[in-house]
Amino acid sequence: SGMLTLALDTLVIAGVRLDSARLALDARDRMTGRIALGLGSATGPSGRTSFTYTLSGDTTWVVVDTLSALIGDRQWTLASPARVTLDSTGAAVDSIAVVAPGGARAVVAGEFPSRRPVDASFRMYQLPLADLGALVQTRTPLGGLLTLDVRIAGMRSDPTMRLTATADTVRIGTVRIPRLDARGVYGSRRLVGDLRLLRDNQPAVNMTASLPVDLALAPVEKRLVDDTLHVSARADSVDLALVEAMVQNINNARGRFQARLDIAGTWRRPTFSGFLDMRGATLGLAQAGVQLRN
Repeated sequence: SGMLTLALDTLVIAGVRLDSARLALDARDRMTGRIALGLGSATGPSGRTSFTYTLSGDTTWVVVDTLSALIGDRQWTLASPARVTLDSTGAAVDSIAVVAPGGARAVVAGEFPSRRPVDASFRMYQLPLADLGALVQTRTPLGGLLTLDVRIAGMRSDPTMRLTATADTVRIGTVRIPRLDARGVYGSRRLVGDLRLLRDNQPAVNMTASLPVDLALAPVEKRLVDDTLHVSARADSVDLALVEAMVQNINNARGRFQARLDIAGTWRRPTFSGFLDMRGATLGLAQAGVQLRN
């Protein structure tokens, strides 16, 4: 039994810069104890967590009873105590859920064995993209709400994945996007998905992709697989008012456009084709004081 305290300053974890970190271990005996961790940042996120642990043979039982983080101006907290089991075959998480005011919620649960199939899920509901930007300390302001559902199954070396996502009132810097819908399926080292940009619940831009990638849940020699790829983007009779709504420095946009972009080939030797057709189009560049017409 005994106590141990460790303090660090100015460190980077997964690309996030932190000004301080403090770890405290309170070992009640050889088999049980409590660990508390606090992280601080003057310009980014800060948080703390604490959990108890129990050791038995090659198995460790962990109960997380405190988890809170201040991200931007929003406080995230643990919804309820969560249990994690670690042993020689992998890890299992019953459910770790964190919540924030306004209905925002993030949940991870599942089993992550090393020699048996993985069965896991990660879900986010109404997650403010501003919080995501503050967490990773991006220089570009983000806005909007993200709802995401990811399911993972199969062996670590060859998993399958399914993803659905919706983002509303998205803002990336000065670019504004009314709504984005995305779906994706991964298996046998290929990711297939589609992305739609919607305005007034109607698709304005559609994008599909089939990409040879290796998303194994283990180290691999290379993630980009030497096989054919295809990406296609389509915009059919889109009102230029959508472009004005998305880009802050464009005004007085009128007319319509249609466009197509196709990418084929391989990662090393891609090929490109497409076209852009604008009809009765005018738009202004506010900062330059220029009016363009086709």
